[in-house]
Order: sequence, then structure tokens, then C-alpha cells
Amino acid sequence: MTSESHEILNEVVASNFIATLGTIVDDNPHLCTVYYVTDDNRTLYFKSRTASEHINALDNSEFVAMSIYLPDSDYASRKAGVQAQGKVERVKNPVEMANVLKMYASAFIGSEKKFESIPDMISDAVKSTMFKFVIDKVKLVDSDKGVHFQEYEQV
Repeated sequence: MTSESHEILNEVVASNFIATLGTIVDDNPHLCTVYYVTDDNRTLYFKSRTASEHINALDNSEFVAMSIYLPDSDYASRKAGVQAQGKVERVKNPVEMANVLKMYASAFIGSEKKFESIPDMISDAVKSTMFKFVIDKVKLVDSDKGVHFQEYEQV
């Protein structure tokens, strides 16, 4: 990726907190909204129910798609966003979980009330926990910069 591509990716991911996650459930496309935090703009962390359709879809394939657009994007003026492909996995490491929960609680005030203890959050019995999406490939658009990638680029 070019430095300009990295700048666009960083701007879009860092300036937002909502993404659309796409999976395949029973051979059908499935979309859901996730609220995310990031520590490096390449790994996005989100909380989800372990029994949700999109998380259950990960049993068949850990590969997913995600889209994020700048909140001020519109059709008539600036269009800027990211379409990404990558893998989702549960956060199972207690140190990583502690860091993610701290970031999430800081980004979403009051969310810590919905957290279990760290040992519970990494247990298989928990009903809702943290997941991470690691970006592998992206398609970028930023009409202000004349960027309109038609093909996915490796990050």
C-alpha cells in the first residue's frame, strides 16, 4: 500500500466507531453493526454475543468483510471509506482482554457495566465477549484525494 492509502485507512478507522460486518450464514449473506475500538488501525475490537448469527458463522469461516465510512460522507460531496476483508477471532489472552476492555470502556462510557470479569470474558461459557477483526485487504475510496480502488489491496 502507498503512504496515501495508509493515511486514508488510518483516517477512516480512527475517526469512526461503527462498522458493518458481513458474514455468510447458511449460504446467505448476513450483515450486522459493530461498535469498535482500535489500537493500531489494523486491528478492530468489538463486543458481541457468542450466540449471535455473525459469530456462529465464524464456525464455518473466520473470514469476514467489513465496511467503514467517514461520518460526513455523502454522495454529492466527499465520499470516503474502507471496504476490508480479514479474519475475526475471539480475544482469549487475559492481558489483551484487559487492554481491550480498558479501550472499550474509555471509548463507550458506561459500557464497563456490561463487562464480566476478565476470567469470565475469556471463558467458553460467557454470553458476550470481545472479538478482534484483523484487516488483511482493503478497497479505499476518498473522492477528495481522487482515490477509488477497484481491487482489494494487501495491507
